[in-house]
Amino acid sequence: MNRARAAASFVAGKTAKTTAAESKNQKAENNCRLPGDVFDDPVIMEAERIASWPQPKHSSIKDYKKKIIWLRAFIEDYPELDEHVRWQQALNGYSNSAQSFKAYKSALCWHLRGELRIRLDRLKALEPGDTGPVEFMQHVSVLTERLKTYHAVHEYQRTPVEPLDGFSMPVRGSKRGELKRISKSVKNWSGRMLMAVRRTKYLDAVRVMARIGCRPKELVTGVQIAMGTTGWYNMTVLGAKVTEIAGQPWRRISQPIKTLPRAWYQRLLKEGTFVVSVETVDGLRNQLQRASAKALPGLPFATAYVFRHSAATRLRDEGFSAEEIGALLGHSAAETQALYGIRAGGKRRKKPDKGVALRVEVPRTVRPLDRSGLKMINAKKGNLSPVTGK
Repeated sequence: MNRARAAASFVAGKTAKTTAAESKNQKAENNCRLPGDVFDDPVIMEAERIASWPQPKHSSIKDYKKKIIWLRAFIEDYPELDEHVRWQQALNGYSNSAQSFKAYKSALCWHLRGELRIRLDRLKALEPGDTGPVEFMQHVSVLTERLKTYHAVHEYQRTPVEPLDGFSMPVRGSKRGELKRISKSVKNWSGRMLMAVRRTKYLDAVRVMARIGCRPKELVTGVQIAMGTTGWYNMTVLGAKVTEIAGQPWRRISQPIKTLPRAWYQRLLKEGTFVVSVETVDGLRNQLQRASAKALPGLPFATAYVFRHSAATRLRDEGFSAEEIGALLGHSAAETQALYGIRAGGKRRKKPDKGVALRVEVPRTVRPLDRSGLKMINAKKGNLSPVTGK
C-alpha cells in the first residue's frame, strides 16, 4: 500500500515538473514570435510603395536588360565601394548625353525596383509566428540597403563624380575637336582601339569604321565584304541618311586585297562573301567607350563619328578630291564633307598619292564644290581668268 502511494506520488511530481518545463519553454517561444502587424514597419511600407510602380512595356524591358548588362560591366571589378556609389559611377559614364543618361538611369531604377520586389516576396514568405526577430531583422536590414541604393540612384543627377580607376569620363565636345586631341596625343590611336576590342565581337565593326568611316546605323544594317575584280575586294554599304534628293542609297568601296586583314582574307577564300554588322547602336557605342577608357585614358571617347572624321582627314591628307571624299562618306554634295575631318590650317594639301588605291562607286553623282569664289581670288592674285581659274 505504501509502495503504491509512493509510486503515485513520484509520477505526479514528475508530471508536474514536465508540465512546468513545457510551460516555461512555451512562454519563451511566445516571446520570440513576431507580432502580426510587423509588416507595418516604415521601411517595408516604403519598399512596397516603390515596388508597386507599374511595369514598362515588354519592348522597354528587353532594352533595359541590355543596358543593365553594360552597367554591370563597369562595376564588377570594384566590390570594395558601396553599391550605390558603384552604380552612380557607372551612370556617370553616360553623362555626356542627357538622353543616354536618362535611358540608362531609367533602366537601372527598373532593375532596382525588381530587386526590392524579390526581397519583399522573401520577407512575406516568412510566417510571423514561425520566425524569430533575429532572422526577420536580417531581411529588413538587407531591404533597407536596397532601398538606400534605389533612392541614391533615383535622385542622382548628371553631376561630375570622380571616375573609377582606368575609366575616363571627359567632357564631350565636337567630334572634330575630339579627333584633334586624340590624334595629337596618340599617333596610332586607331591601332590601340583595335587592340582593345580584339577579343570582342566588335573587332570587325571597328575595322570597317577605321577603313571607310561608315555610320553606326549602317553597321546595324550590315556592311557586305566580297571579292571584287582581280586583286581587289569590295565593301558595300547601304546608306543610313538618305532622302529623295540627298545622301547615297548605297556605296561600294574597293581596295586592294593586299590590304585585307588576314582573318578577312581567309574568310573570303572560304565563304566568298560575308557581312559585318552590330546588333544595336547602343551596344557599339558602349563597347567603344569601354575600349577608349582602356586604350586612350584621359582622352575623349573614340566614337563611331570620330572614326568617320578620321577617315575624311586621312583621305584629304592623301590628296583625294572633295567629291571623292563625299562619295566615300555617303554624301550627295561635296560641300557636306567640308564639315568632317581636321582642317589643314592654311597648309597646302599634297597631290594625290598614286600608291593609295581606293575606288568609290555611288548611284548618285556627287555635286561638286562651288569654287567660284576661290577662282576670283586666284584671278586677282595671278591675273588669271575668273571663269576657268587658269
